Amino acid sequence: MPCFVGTSGWYYEHWVERFYPADILKSELLPYFSRYFSTVELNNSFYHLPTIQSFKNWYKKTPPDFIFSVKASRTITHYKKLVNIEGSLEVFLSRVILLKEKLGPILYQLPPSLKKDINLLKSFLANLPQTLRQTIEFRDSSWLDKETFSLLSKFNIAHCIISMEGFPLCLETTADFVYIRMHGARYTTSYSEKDLKKWAGYIKDFLQKGLDVYIYFNNDYNAYAIENAQTIKALLE
Repeated sequence: MPCFVGTSGWYYEHWVERFYPADILKSELLPYFSRYFSTVELNNSFYHLPTIQSFKNWYKKTPPDFIFSVKASRTITHYKKLVNIEGSLEVFLSRVILLKEKLGPILYQLPPSLKKDINLLKSFLANLPQTLRQTIEFRDSSWLDKETFSLLSKFNIAHCIISMEGFPLCLETTADFVYIRMHGARYTTSYSEKDLKKWAGYIKDFLQKGLDVYIYFNNDYNAYAIENAQTIKALLE
């Protein structure tokens, strides 16, 4: 089963000379990135909706087998907090589908202030299209229980597994794929080889169960995300 390894975003100026060549043009960043990784998590879409042309350009600039996972707009998750989101969701999805066969999972990251409300979650999941792979990242631990996981399983929505300082590690799977976000310690530290070997073991277990795996490193400081993603790739190979 496939394992897609990448980073959360690719456009970081401090990656120049650490990963990107010193003389690289902005327009060349994504094509260069796609030589080394098979996927990326679009996270600027959380802050503002990229233009139609942006999605079309990203599609054209990447190899045929490249995959984009896309973080949903904070209007849906943080401002409206999953209530009355039909219009915002429709606009957002109308853009991401421009990635066509390169579209991977959609990530909905809930705010830490949003505590467990199973009826709210049920109503939200009922609005999501059943044809796309989708995952929910909970930032409050009250959601991490059997009732939540059972509901996610019913809709084939993945519980987003996160590695984040101060948050409990939960390896529960609820869909036909696994989605992992590696935040590190406040996004500024590198994972040790010992830690990455442990995560490679988790991933191999998921793959043996017939689950596709998407893993993204979000510790962009000093290009640690690049380094850690490359190490995981090597360990899995």
